[in-house]
Amino acid sequence: MAGSVTVRGATLATDDATLVGDGGTVALRGSADLAARALDLKLVVQPAGDRSAPAARLSLTGPLDAPMRALDADALITYLAARQAHAPEAATPAPQRAKAPADGARR
Repeated sequence: MAGSVTVRGATLATDDATLVGDGGTVALRGSADLAARALDLKLVVQPAGDRSAPAARLSLTGPLDAPMRALDADALITYLAARQAHAPEAATPAPQRAKAPADGARR
C-alpha cells in the first residue's frame, strides 16, 4: 500500500492511497469516521494486464457495519465483452473415432 492517511480525532482520511497486486490496482479516496461509525469511500479498480481497459468504480457510504455500495463497472463489462467477441476462438480438437478391437472381434 502506498499513499498517506491523515488522522483527525476519530476520522481517518486519504486522497492518495493505492493498493497494487497481481490482479490490478485499487486507488482509494475518502474517509472513515470511527466515532460516527461511518464511511465515505471511493475506490477505482484498474485490472492488471490491459492498460486500455476502463476502470470499475465503487462507492461505500454510510454505516460501517452496513454501508451502501454503488458499483459502476458498465464500461469495464462492455469492454471485456467486446474483447471476448473479437478474440480468436480456441481450437477445438477433432472428435476421436472409436478404434476397433485389435483381435478383430466385434462387440
